[in-house]
Amino acid sequence: MNRDSRGFTLTEITIALTLLSVALVGAVSTFITLSRLHRKTITVQTLQNESRFITESIARDVRNGSKVFNPAGTPDELVIVGGFAGDVEIRYYYDTTDKKVYREQCVASVCEAAVMNSEEVTAELAVMNVTSENSGLNRTGFVSLSFSFDHGGDLVQNDPNFDSYDVYTIVAIRGGA
Repeated sequence: MNRDSRGFTLTEITIALTLLSVALVGAVSTFITLSRLHRKTITVQTLQNESRFITESIARDVRNGSKVFNPAGTPDELVIVGGFAGDVEIRYYYDTTDKKVYREQCVASVCEAAVMNSEEVTAELAVMNVTSENSGLNRTGFVSLSFSFDHGGDLVQNDPNFDSYDVYTIVAIRGGA
């Protein structure tokens, strides 16, 4: 055999392929981890956006209403009377069958309901406390709300550290009646 011939020996090729395989396995596992992290970030962002939307909607309606109460102390319902349009009744309620939060607006006995959260997210509303006091032209008090949001996908079910996204908020009732 001629020692001056150019090329790689079988040992050199085997070592190169082994190193390339190790590098490739590392790159693929990093890609899979980053892909899962990206999906989890999108899920959390979706839950945060939905919770912010519902919380801000309720806060806006509570601040604009003239009377706020939850009927018969039910933890899954909040009623707001009054607002910009005058004689309006707005009712937020939680439907246990489809796990959605609804906003129902009634004007002159004509009611229209709209779901507040998307199909992929389940939400739970709990009205923890409603304290409202009218004294002349001033209204004071607060509404304490608790939300629990869940994204029902394999991503959440396979992650023991991510059960649900919980939001607790207090909306102040203040201003003129």
